[in-house]
Amino acid sequence: MTDNREADAFGADVEALEGAMAEAGAMTAALSGEIQKMQGAMAATGRDAEVLSKGLSRGLKSAFDGLVFDGMRASDALGAVARSLVNT
Repeated sequence: MTDNREADAFGADVEALEGAMAEAGAMTAALSGEIQKMQGAMAATGRDAEVLSKGLSRGLKSAFDGLVFDGMRASDALGAVARSLVNT
């Protein structure tokens, strides 16, 4: 009789473990989905940062060239940088 009770208790423990593992699997799948979304967002952010960086670099180069070689005023050079960023 004790063996039957122990077997029943063991069976209940196994069922509880199976349920917990199923829940853990569902949580893992949900986390994986969220991580994939985050990776996509980070990739888009990286692309946007690259575009902004290129625009800023172009604007600064143009402003520096204008200041040094063309005798541009500093206010005009900063305006050119601002326009470059707006157009990016």
